[in-house]
Amino acid sequence: MRISETLGLMHEARRGFRQRLFRTRLMCDVETVMAKDPASPNLAYALTHQGLHAIWLYRAAHLLHRRRRLLARGVAYLARVVTGVDLHPGAALGSGVFIDHGCGVVIGETAVLEDDVMLYHNVTVGSVGWWHPKVVEGRRHPVIQQGSVLCTGALILGPVVVGRDCVIGANAVVLADLPEHSQLSPGTVWRGNSPQRATEQVTIPRNSLGEVL
Repeated sequence: MRISETLGLMHEARRGFRQRLFRTRLMCDVETVMAKDPASPNLAYALTHQGLHAIWLYRAAHLLHRRRRLLARGVAYLARVVTGVDLHPGAALGSGVFIDHGCGVVIGETAVLEDDVMLYHNVTVGSVGWWHPKVVEGRRHPVIQQGSVLCTGALILGPVVVGRDCVIGANAVVLADLPEHSQLSPGTVWRGNSPQRATEQVTIPRNSLGEVL
């Protein structure tokens, strides 16, 4: 077998793998909607969910982002117009990410959302501004680790890391790394090791999640 033929077969295998992975993630997105949204009890309802449309359009734009950035931005713009959700095609979203309601959600270019992250409306996963010196290895946006929940109006800003299984209460602001399994009450401003830590962080049992929203 010639080298060119071998390279061609390898290219086809990689493309086939990417296509299977893409289809698997699309199905996972649908299953996530049905599992987490009581208003979407079956496939027909799930397919009308605006958060699902935003995620699917993001995944298409993300595939285009590496080689056709202008087209990717066009798809992202379409998603924002149709769904009210602004997901930069350069962001990295894992499987099972769920956006409930969706309106006003903004996720920046270098943000990372790991598997099974849940967001409510008006959540911002953004940067702290081009003038700010806090940049980590070119990353301007947060990393949200697996299983975390970002409630209505939460702001996570800058290259911070929100640990696994955290719950960020409504209108809370996160400006520093947050340890895993943390819960912030509504309106909290989290600055890490600042003197405000003792008064601003409130531990809330996971079984009272409804009080955080």
